[in-house]
Parts: sequence; C-alpha cells; structure tokens
Amino acid sequence: MYRFLLFSIACLAALPGCSPDVPEADHPAIGFIDTPASGQFTQGRVELVGWAVDTDGLQAVEILVNGRDLYVAQTGLERTDVAAARPDLKDGLHAGFRFSADLTKTLSGQDTLEVRTLDRHGHRTTLATLAYTGTPPSPWAELAARHPEWKDDPFYLAVGTSGLTDAQLEDFKAEYAGLDGATVRFGLRVPILYMRTTLGAAADWTFDPAFDVSTRQDDKVVAEDALNPVIALAIAHRVPILFTLNGGVWADARATAPAWDLNDHLEEDRANCQWSEKGEVFPDDYLKNLPGSESSPELANSLTLNVHADTVRAYKRRNLQAAARIIQRFAQAHPELFIGVNLDPDVYLNPFFSRKAWFDYNPGAVQQFREWLSASGPYAEGGPLAAYRRAPITLEQASALAGRPFADWTQVAAPLPTEQFWKDPWFGLWEQFRRHLVALHYEDLARWVAETGIDRAKIFSSQGFNPTRQADTAMPVFIDSPTKPYDTAGVSIEGAKPTHGHLGAILYGDSARDAIPMENGGTLFATLQAFDPDWGIPEFNLADLDRPQQVVDADTAYRALLGIANNGVRFLSPMAWNGSNGLFQGQPGFVAYTSWRHTPQETVFKDLAIQRQGLPRSAKLWPFGLRLNDALDGWQGEAGTRVTAGRGALQATPGGGAATLLSPPLVLDPQRPQLLVLAVEGAPGGSQVEVAWLGEGEARQTLLPPTALDGFPRSAAGYALALPATGSRAGRLWIRVESQATLVIDRVALIPR
Repeated sequence: MYRFLLFSIACLAALPGCSPDVPEADHPAIGFIDTPASGQFTQGRVELVGWAVDTDGLQAVEILVNGRDLYVAQTGLERTDVAAARPDLKDGLHAGFRFSADLTKTLSGQDTLEVRTLDRHGHRTTLATLAYTGTPPSPWAELAARHPEWKDDPFYLAVGTSGLTDAQLEDFKAEYAGLDGATVRFGLRVPILYMRTTLGAAADWTFDPAFDVSTRQDDKVVAEDALNPVIALAIAHRVPILFTLNGGVWADARATAPAWDLNDHLEEDRANCQWSEKGEVFPDDYLKNLPGSESSPELANSLTLNVHADTVRAYKRRNLQAAARIIQRFAQAHPELFIGVNLDPDVYLNPFFSRKAWFDYNPGAVQQFREWLSASGPYAEGGPLAAYRRAPITLEQASALAGRPFADWTQVAAPLPTEQFWKDPWFGLWEQFRRHLVALHYEDLARWVAETGIDRAKIFSSQGFNPTRQADTAMPVFIDSPTKPYDTAGVSIEGAKPTHGHLGAILYGDSARDAIPMENGGTLFATLQAFDPDWGIPEFNLADLDRPQQVVDADTAYRALLGIANNGVRFLSPMAWNGSNGLFQGQPGFVAYTSWRHTPQETVFKDLAIQRQGLPRSAKLWPFGLRLNDALDGWQGEAGTRVTAGRGALQATPGGGAATLLSPPLVLDPQRPQLLVLAVEGAPGGSQVEVAWLGEGEARQTLLPPTALDGFPRSAAGYALALPATGSRAGRLWIRVESQATLVIDRVALIPR
C-alpha cells in the first residue's frame, strides 16, 4: 500500500490563492486537491483530482515528481460544485483537473509530488506538495526468494543516541517503519559506561546494571543510560541495539565523579595515569572547549594502557565482563535484537594537547618499552605477550640509536620528541611501541568480552581515524609504519583489528567521506576492508568537527554512503538521534557533526536503503544516482564508449559496435564466485556480453567469454550473470555489451555466491 500525505496546500476553496516568490504583476492561481483525501494509493497508481482557476488564464496543471519528472494533468473538466460555491470565478464551471498514472517505476520510496499550475504568462503556483512514504516493490525480491541465505547477512543502521525512553523508541520506529526489512535493518546504538555506572565507592565501584540515571554530579547527570533499562526497552519495542561498552577517555568526560566513576577514582593515583614526557599528569578538566558530543569534555587525563598497570587492568576487566555477561544473556535470548558491542571509543595515548605534551611516559609504560625492545619480561618465550615479540635489539644497538651509552637495560629511557622527531630512528621505535600499546589494549578488551561468551563476530573496536589533509601526514596503516610529523597518539589501522573481534572505525568529516590521503596510495575505506571484510562504523557523521555549522549536501552524502555500503560495512552508526535536528540548522546551539535527522545524510541513506533492501550486506550496488542525485558511481567508458548520468541511470553510447565499461577500483574476496546483475535496456536481441577482471598491474582474467545476453536469467533486478572467483583481491571489472544504440543501465550489482 502506498501513502501520500498532503503536507502543504497553497490555497483552500474559501480563500484567495497565494504563492511565494511570484512577480507582483502575477495573479496566483487558486485551487484545491480533492483526491487523495485519505492519502491512500495502491501499487504506485496515482489518482489526483482537484480544481484550479487562474485569472491570468490557466495553461496547464503540472505534476512534478522529485523535482525532475514532469507530467501534465487533464484540465477543463466540469465542476458544478465549484461554480456554485464560487460564482465570482469566471472559469469555475470548468476548473476541474484529473491525473491518473502508474508511477511505480518512477517512485523510489521517499518521493515528493508537486502539484502546480502554469498560467499563460509562464507563471506557476504550487497548489500542494504530496509526500510519498510507501515502499515500492524491491527489484531484488525474486532473486532474494531464491537466495534465503541473503537475510543472514544484514546491514544495520544503528543510530547513536542516549537517554533512551519509550517515546524516543516509538519516534524512531515510526521514522523508519517502512524501510526496515530482512537485509537492511534499523536499530539504535546506546552507550553503557561500565566504569561509571557503578554501585559506588562503598561497593568497590562494582558495575551496576540498574544504575539510577537521575544521579547528578556538578549539576550534570552522571550517566544517561543504565544497561538493564536499555535491554528492557529494546525487548518491549523490538528495536535492535548496538551496545557501546565505554570505559575509555570519553566515559568520564562529562564531569569528575570519583564517588561513582571508577576511571575518576583510579586517576586520583598518578601511577595509574598516562604521563607526559616531563612526568606531568594533568587534571581531567585542564583542557576546555574541545569539540565532542559533550559540552567542554574533560579529556586531559587518561588511564595508562601499560601491561604493568595491574590495578587498572583488574578493575577494567571485572566491570567490562560484568556488563558483557548480561549482554550475552540478552543476545542468547533475543538474537534478532542484538547487533553487537563496540568497545572504548578512541583508545589513544592522549593526543588532545596538540604536541604541547606527549604521552605515555608512565614508568610502567617505559619499562614495557624496554621489554618490548629486548624481547624480555612478558615478551620472553612463554610469557603472556610472547605472541607479540619482535626481533630483539641489543643494548649496544639501543645505545647507538639513542646516541648515548646505556650501562644496562634499566637505564634505557624512552626518547623525547625533538624538533624533527619523525626523522629520528630511535623515536621511530618509540612510536611503533606506542601503536603496539594501543593495539594491545583493544586485544585485551575484545578477548575479555569474548570470554563471557559473546560471539566474536559481534565484537568491534571503536578507533577514531581523524582526517589528515596532506599526503605526508597520512595516518599510519601499520604498527610499524614510518613515523609521521605529528602526534598519532598510538593509532594505526592494523592496531584497531583485534584477534577476538572486528575493526570498528570512528569517522567524521573527510574520513567519513573517504577523502583523505593514505600512505599506501589507496583509499581509507578499501584499506579498512582489506584489514577486515566485516568491519563496522560505530560512530559517524559527514560533517567536519572544525565546521560545526556546516551540513553536507546530498551529492556529498550520496558518494560517501554509497562508498560505505559498497565496502562491506556491517553497521553504520550516525550521530545522533538525540543530537541537533537538521530543521534547526543555523540556529544557536546547532552542531552539524551531531546532526542526522532531517539532513541530506539521512534522506540519501533512506533512498539507498530502499535500493539495497533484499541484497546481502556483502553485495556491491551501483544505482547510478537516486532521486536527489545523478551519478556515474565511478564507472568509466572504455574503447570509445561515452558515458553520461541522468534520471537515475548510466547511459552508454557505444564506440566500435559495443559499449565497454570499467568499474571503480574494487576489493573482492578472491576465492568467492560472484553474481553480476546487469539491468540494461536498449541492447538488441542476440547481443553478446563479455566480462573480465583487471587485477593488480592490469593483469587480465576472462570471467565470462562473449555470450548472448538474452540467454541469461532475467528478473526485475536485471540479467543475472554467474562469474567465477577473481583469484585476486584488488582490481576492476570490465564489461562489454554489443550494441550500436545507446544503452541505458539502471543498476549494476556484484553479489558474492
């Protein structure tokens, strides 16, 4: 069933017409839409009935779909009721109009129909704008019915929120009710502060799943969510949940509350904290007005990550596992409501001082640095970190690198940052160790959660990959990547992929747009997928953190979200359901990087979700634009073929008797066969199609020799071409279709078999 809602009517029968932004000499039309009175349409068939009068002479009544597809209604129909009610209208007796058409193939699911008049002077008056909120039949329905396993590989939109309530959940369900399906699912992400929501000092800061969220500290609530109520709400409203188990730097950023917060309590002992190169430990509120989801977050003090911090590690493991055990029981009882867990957003060696201070020079961390260099202590054969041991260096080699003699390993000190620290090999080793520390912490967190019985496939890190604008400052990909000319805070892509879980990437601004330079010459999304084909995005917004008023446009949103969907992401968690509403852009307090609702990002995602519904998460789809976009999606013409984008399709004008297309760079599982779906119109009967894979170094592998296109199965989605495995991970798809005429390609998809 399709629903159109009449949400703006320019004129009512008893009122003179009005139209914004018309020349003063113009006399706007007046009129009314009688049908749809109930807003109900079936199978995309639109029936509009109404009347319109224009004293300048009515030339036409137009129906504009999504601002680009124009239709004309039948006019001049008899309306005795209008003539009787408005005898002052000269043309009232023949003011009626009717429009009837099947727009099923035009409608995409989040559409608008503008009903407007055109007078004989070329002036237009909008009578009404109808919003279509139904869901058209999925082109993938027939193929999906043949592949029931596709529903076992869903993609989740898990919108970030906090302060979860019944009203918030009902609002969320109403917004996405028509979009939720078997392979594109909708849920929420909720933070659980396992080191802050505790029973307090008297109970040794034991995790409290029923924490009283009315508890306050310095006029701020200590935490907005407690685990048990969140689970109860999820079950009651049947909304899937991604749990952010947060015990890191952002968990105590709201306000210092050592009576409740275990992080704050542990930070009272400087031995538990990260130290600067000068041996400093700063109070949590030392830095003010940093950007983030909290106002003036307290980020100057962080717990040390070193393996010798026994007290920190014991408390953290205890509370994390207490929360995880409860979630594991929930997941076991309600697997359809459990998206997963993501752990400690932004595990850093404190970067917030912007090179005015470097961390972690905690004595325990420096001791671990010595052991890491010499493969001793926990890195010795049989030690708890033996799996991470590297080729040791000798004391003499350490002395040579440091430029000063060390009498024994206890004298080996961590190097200090110099003016050009990135050129210092000794500091380079220190940088590798700092990345190793961060990687180890995510290893620990994921392993501790896995020990509670939560499926490893549902465990994700949450590392922030901040944008870098220049190639020489590209973020480290590997733990042993070259030193960068800035404080990378121990971050690397390799270090965010735990053995007992998956890689979770926090992306904002240029990082979220896949528009940052990479040291490997590739793209961020492709690099993340190469490290983990099942990666997730536990925090996301396309807006820049340093441009809090600037909302991205629909074209930018389309390119980014299409790239995310085509790089195997398991879930996407935009900020934020309870953040700034896009309707209030430009008003005081609006923050773009927490704005999701009523923004181009959300609109484009809804459109893309409709296009992908029925496809498995691992599929790649190129729809060549949506209702707000026309795009080539990175495809190029080859061998004289000219390609253009328009009306949600790629148009390929052949060269040399065939249309030849080259895909954007792809990352595929080299061992899995693929199903290529090609929705093409205009190919003459008997046309042959040929498909090849161009791997690294342009090595060519024929996937499908020339074969008659009409010999392949065809559904509403297009022709289905079974292809063998590519044998290599990175490359491009090459497609050639015989034709002398221009081909219209509505979509291309690659689906692992």
